Amino acid sequence: MEPKTERELDALRSILIGQELLRSEQWPEEVPSTIDELLEELAAIPAWWGSEMDKPPGSLTPWQVRQIRKRFPESLSGLARVLRLNSFLLMDQIGQGGMGVVYKGWDVEKSRYVAIKRIKTDRRELRKRFRMEARIQRKLRHPNIARFYSVEKVAGSDLLVMEFLNGRTISGEIRHRGRIHWREVARWGELLVDGLIHMHNARILHRDIKPSNVMLHRSPEGLVIKFLDLGLAKNLAGDDASFADASVAQTVMGGIVGTYHYMAPEAWKGAEFITAESDLYSLGSTLFYALAGRTPYDGTTLYQIMQAHLYLPIPSIRTIRPDVPEAIDKLIRTMMSRDPKDRPTGTLLRERFERIRRDPPPSSTRLSTPVAASPPAIPAKKTGNGFADEPSHSPPIRRARLPPIPAPVRQPRPKEPPPAIPDTDATQEARQARFDRQMPVYQLLARWARAVRVDMTSTGTIRDEDGRGMRLSKDDVHRWRTAAFLSSWDWLRSLSKPWRHPVRACVALAVAVSTLRWIFGVRIW
Repeated sequence: MEPKTERELDALRSILIGQELLRSEQWPEEVPSTIDELLEELAAIPAWWGSEMDKPPGSLTPWQVRQIRKRFPESLSGLARVLRLNSFLLMDQIGQGGMGVVYKGWDVEKSRYVAIKRIKTDRRELRKRFRMEARIQRKLRHPNIARFYSVEKVAGSDLLVMEFLNGRTISGEIRHRGRIHWREVARWGELLVDGLIHMHNARILHRDIKPSNVMLHRSPEGLVIKFLDLGLAKNLAGDDASFADASVAQTVMGGIVGTYHYMAPEAWKGAEFITAESDLYSLGSTLFYALAGRTPYDGTTLYQIMQAHLYLPIPSIRTIRPDVPEAIDKLIRTMMSRDPKDRPTGTLLRERFERIRRDPPPSSTRLSTPVAASPPAIPAKKTGNGFADEPSHSPPIRRARLPPIPAPVRQPRPKEPPPAIPDTDATQEARQARFDRQMPVYQLLARWARAVRVDMTSTGTIRDEDGRGMRLSKDDVHRWRTAAFLSSWDWLRSLSKPWRHPVRACVALAVAVSTLRWIFGVRIW
């Protein structure tokens, strides 16, 4: 082995041992000839920090191996910051967004897996929102909300350390095994409503409940369902509330906060109209998705989705899943009531879900058409929280599409034929005099300011709102265009910031002076 390679391997050994990924005795006495063989041998060694686990993982994870191979041998100087942040060993990258990256890590001091959200941005608004999320998470302690651990700083970045959840979101569960059985959804509804009650009692609104923000966590005690991602949450009891409405994120646009397919009708009016009942609406839409495998309303554009939530009838899950009991269908439809006052309170919802779980109603009429055989059900071991380690498969159901949202039909404005203008000079002069008497200049300017239709064709024919028209001379055409320019207030905008459009400002000033001279007969120059 060449001396240069030996120095690089010594540097790699110092980094791995110094960052506590390896013990000194775990480094092989006979180093393999290639870096790939060395990393493969190190990955097979059981990790020292997992000695108390039944199946301890390897000393190096595949993600760590990729990071080492990417930086060896040229960029070893920055490897230490990639493999460890403070007391956390970075095991894998599990997410990435506009604000930063989410890692799976191991807390060396507390001996537990953690999820680490690292923000990498210089934008003041996003950093403030990140700190607001940490303050909100610190206030919540509930088994159905992802647990908050700490906030730390490292190398100019902020770290939000939270409980690591091992499992899938509801959307991931739908992709993995299809639509969920209604008994499981009823149990989820009871637990999630209980978490929302705790959140609302702390005067916190989630504002972004959706299938990808609800996680099914497989813990040693069983399957637990938890709320995730309070990045858009609003603290009604503190100074964070004023900032929460101004958050800038992928799910915030123009004062609208949330994810469009799951937003309550009042949320479309603006963030200030969102209440605790809005969270219940979003939860009802999420449970609808878990049962149907699709969103409550179809729509390819933002306008269609908004119109559906505001005006279309509330969909029934039984049109897609006839096996779902009517009690669950009615409960979800009540949660998705268009008027917030018609939605039940969180306590009443929890009682109804609990009643369905204790005394499940009989399944309704099965499908009239045969479907393909579903996978065999996996025996489930019941746990203390009412979940099964592996829920049984639900029968595949045909997807029924809701009627498409009709696109707004714009009635074309009927084109009026141009008025017949006689060729005789006497008739033209008579019409000119009559038009001048009926539509003086100041009336036309006032009507333009009120957006009354008075238009002029390129041929120099002007007509009023009644369709009466006349021909204008070349000078009159320029005067009408000047009046239209002045009535649209564009000249004021040009004069207000002359340094941005100096040419337009000069032209606007000249046009304004010429117009005043023309209207009032004032000789300015």
